Amino acid sequence: SRVDSNIRTENGQKTPDLHIHFHQLSEACGELQTITLSRLTLADVSVLVKSMFPDSNWDEREIRTIHDLSDGHPFVALELARSIDNSHGGDISKKLSGTSDRAEAIAKAYTARIDSRTNAEQKCLKAASVIGVEFEYTTLVEIVPRSFLRLQGSGKVTQLEQVLASLVEADFFRVASTTPRNPDKTANTKHKCIMYEFTHPQLQAVCYSLLLKADQILYHKQIAGWISAKYQDDLREFSVPLMFHTLKANEYDKAMDFAIGAIKTSIVSGAFSECKVIISQSLYYVEKGKMKSRTVRMMRNTMQHLLDQHQDFQDVVMKSQVLSPLKETSDSPVKRFPNQNRTYYLWKGTRKIQVTSLKCVLIFQAPTV
Repeated sequence: SRVDSNIRTENGQKTPDLHIHFHQLSEACGELQTITLSRLTLADVSVLVKSMFPDSNWDEREIRTIHDLSDGHPFVALELARSIDNSHGGDISKKLSGTSDRAEAIAKAYTARIDSRTNAEQKCLKAASVIGVEFEYTTLVEIVPRSFLRLQGSGKVTQLEQVLASLVEADFFRVASTTPRNPDKTANTKHKCIMYEFTHPQLQAVCYSLLLKADQILYHKQIAGWISAKYQDDLREFSVPLMFHTLKANEYDKAMDFAIGAIKTSIVSGAFSECKVIISQSLYYVEKGKMKSRTVRMMRNTMQHLLDQHQDFQDVVMKSQVLSPLKETSDSPVKRFPNQNRTYYLWKGTRKIQVTSLKCVLIFQAPTV
């Protein structure tokens, strides 16, 4: 939005073959209009970069690197220029010159910007990326190190608040919404209910990718545990985020419990499209075979009941193999009977169970029939 749409090429003409299209809804006529902005030439990129970052000494090699990788796209050019400007010497341009993929170049540019920040700011960025593109201040408080909550300087703000303010100023975060403080609360709990968001989804993805797998799992467990503890009286509204975080924490059996709750909540609210997405994701993890047999049977029964009550989900459920007979697993061996017309008996504990005309029977620590 900060790029002049009237930028011309060196000879004053716009290139007709390459265009960037921005859609804008006109409130006056209520029609969808298209604003056309030409791709930036090398001269345009030079003017744009030097005007946006006047304190840096730009050489032609860096300008050409930015132009080649951005392919004349204003947003990409600005992001690449910002990464070089923050790299304290332009070493990032050498790293970027080895790639021709724009997405990879943007990822490297974001990585360079993150590496130039302090350790506290990097920890904050990585922790916030686990929550999502948009996150709440109170949620971030629960997963950052306790040292971030110590009062700094005059004792009016914490280190976390200072770090967030610095990242907002550096254009990593922006404030999405703010709720006024509650004057009745004590000094330790008077923090504003602020919603932050990453300035770009790919920035959040890059921050998340910089975390070790073990740290990702730990953060997801902390977030899921905090949500469960805070909203334990009614978790129906939080079934989807709980399912997401428990899946990322490799707690598949617990995630399926939340998945069933999310499916029921979506059906009640009439959100059938969202419900199909949840069903598809749940069945995918069930088919991966990383769950206990109890969880698999629970999901099979849920899907069968869902088909009996709602035929709208038949196309999603029938694509999966969940409703097929259970395969043999280490904790639930399958005993197959050659003659389906005979009557068999098996012992489960002290109970004698009669079995007739079944394709397979699950035997749990039972003697041979």
